[in-house]
Amino acid sequence: MLDTGLNGRSIKNYVKLMISIRNQAFSHTDISAADVFVPNLDKAQEFLKKLHEQLRLELQTLNNLTTPVMYKGPGCIDMWLSNLEEEARQVISSAMEASADVSEHQ
Repeated sequence: MLDTGLNGRSIKNYVKLMISIRNQAFSHTDISAADVFVPNLDKAQEFLKKLHEQLRLELQTLNNLTTPVMYKGPGCIDMWLSNLEEEARQVISSAMEASADVSEHQ
């Protein structure tokens, strides 16, 4: 079992919060919402790191299969997250620069 430091109810509430944020701000973009609360994502990152570590360990136990399992994900989750953050920063900076002269309400 993956030790996240959260109990079942806390995990369920946290996942609901993340899905709500995704739905409101990213997937469905609710433009009627004035502000979207985005909590600290440290828990989500730590959960992702632990899950990645556990999956890699599970894959190692499958090495003896007749057909090898090919892992095509990141080798280092910290490096992957760092690259993702940098890419997001560049996209957001470009978008802000491109829309600097655009009025919010047209």
